[in-house]
Amino acid sequence: MPPAEPAVLEAEGGPPPPDDLLYLLYRSGENPAFTATRDEWQDLSAMMAQLPDSARAMGYGGFGYMIDSITGAAHGKPVAHTVSRLRVAGRDKYRLDHLTRSGRNGVMTIACDGEHRWVIVVGPACPLSRDVANVVDSSWLLGCRLSGGAEVSYRGRRAYQLSVSSDGDGWQAAPLPFFPADVIVDAELGCLLRLISFAGDRPASWYELSGIGTEPVPAGEFRVDIPPGVRVVEATGNPFTDSAAVMPGAAGSVVRTAAGVVRRTSDAVSATRSFLDDLRGRSPS
Repeated sequence: MPPAEPAVLEAEGGPPPPDDLLYLLYRSGENPAFTATRDEWQDLSAMMAQLPDSARAMGYGGFGYMIDSITGAAHGKPVAHTVSRLRVAGRDKYRLDHLTRSGRNGVMTIACDGEHRWVIVVGPACPLSRDVANVVDSSWLLGCRLSGGAEVSYRGRRAYQLSVSSDGDGWQAAPLPFFPADVIVDAELGCLLRLISFAGDRPASWYELSGIGTEPVPAGEFRVDIPPGVRVVEATGNPFTDSAAVMPGAAGSVVRTAAGVVRRTSDAVSATRSFLDDLRGRSPS
């Protein structure tokens, strides 16, 4: 993780943020329009360290095996760093190009023009993914307990710094796995220039926006030109099926086969249930 400058605020005991800052958070997602470079750091070992002992004791037959596998991988390279180029012109007009990414088979471009979204799989438009939306639209912070709000300068931009804790409905409103968090809010756009989520006393997730520009982004930037011959798969809305459809290699073939078996089995169960309902002379429940 990079060093935190300015330093992270104390999680408790700070003054409440001023009203104008709260209003900035409230309107941050109304019509965001900017370009930026997005850095993301994820510390897997810090995340796994917060799991209860009961989860670790589940054994190698299921979830416990996954925990041990992830933890083992984290020992080799505990912090994953991704650099992306972000362009936003609204909740359903955006483009995210991964410039560097951990792993060899990750999706490199996600784009949405307000009508369609391209993530290898082509489907209907949908909002930004949670991890990106967290920094573009900061209004979710209003569901949390906030303190601080002092004005700071960050990467050459005027901003405010806040300490964030989960408080009641804040856990429902805030899409963060760990609290407390430290955020730096851009004073012009309301987006988050920095978001650090802590697992215990260790930073688990760290997001930054830099190189921000506010010039209008041409509409064509939010579409992807697909070369002839490239396979295009229509999204079904089922995350498991859609992920399996584009998974590469032998693993992809195995998962697609499994997904097909599950789908056929579900169809057969539904057909049998409908047949029995007809015999009983009642409609399906």
